[in-house]
Amino acid sequence: MKLNIAILAGDGIGPEVTTEAVQILKAVAEFGGHDFAFTPQLVGGVAIDQTGSPLPTATLEACLESDAVLMGAVGDNKFNALPPDKRPEAGLLQIRAALGGFANLRPSVAYPALAGNSPGQAVKVGSMGRPLPGYRVQITDIDGHVAKEGEVTLVLGADRPAGLMQGYQGEDGKLSGADGALYRSGDVVFVDDEGYLTFVGRSDDVFKSSDYRISPFELESVLLEHEAVAEAAVVPSPDPIRLAIPKAYVLLVGSIERTPDTALSIFRHLHTRLAPFKRIRRIELVTELPKTISGKIRRVQLRRLEHDNNRDDALRGLEFREEDFPELQRVRTAGSEAGH
Repeated sequence: MKLNIAILAGDGIGPEVTTEAVQILKAVAEFGGHDFAFTPQLVGGVAIDQTGSPLPTATLEACLESDAVLMGAVGDNKFNALPPDKRPEAGLLQIRAALGGFANLRPSVAYPALAGNSPGQAVKVGSMGRPLPGYRVQITDIDGHVAKEGEVTLVLGADRPAGLMQGYQGEDGKLSGADGALYRSGDVVFVDDEGYLTFVGRSDDVFKSSDYRISPFELESVLLEHEAVAEAAVVPSPDPIRLAIPKAYVLLVGSIERTPDTALSIFRHLHTRLAPFKRIRRIELVTELPKTISGKIRRVQLRRLEHDNNRDDALRGLEFREEDFPELQRVRTAGSEAGH
């Protein structure tokens, strides 16, 4: 198998992560007799420093032309004064939108080697492809049973994948977490009848609303299609009827004001792109989103805000609800009548 892989090391902990991932992929290539070509590209803070843009045109073109993209982390406090759409993380969001899919990168599992599109295989937009040679992949539910939708799980045993880490190193120096019969990745996917995997979300981010499984990743991807949205995070908000409803914390691009008209425009966009049971029912327009040192949004902090209903936190913004806009109800009613 021959693959051209674009390497986007980023900054912060990005170079360390991608360096280890490349080493893993090289070992996989040698073990399996594959031919992997790696091409480094600029993204994030290092790209801003050298080109003025978090995602240079050359990087985007290389990603679109490559068979796989390996991404590290981005972000640095020195860029916080820039508009959200000019900060390092905006580069990764733009790549995510352009490629139509996204998977978390960790040194433990390099997804371009675990699943992908082999030469000659039909490509399905938004799919991660099929499991590749060298990995025995099964999709398991919360009880460990094989399912159509569930967690990506690697079968270990005597034929342990060469690309899997030996474990997570604790403070005592000992390794753990990848020493059993199975390795559960924490990533939830859906597998279709042809064996293609489609990313749903992280197992700790997916939630249920009216007994439907909701993927924040899917809803955030639709939100990012709106021209006013720079970044977004979807979390469950308690609801007495549905148990929880999808709520979006939205950071707008620099020139857009946090007004009811902006919220209405986003709601209308969502209504044209999402099924009713997936619709985001509340939007909170904020001036910042909580992030880790590596630039990832801390959804757990936003979930806690919703659970505690804490309106005094500095992260709070202006909240808008579907019921605030009667015109949305008229659109839904008109659509229902047209369907009869």
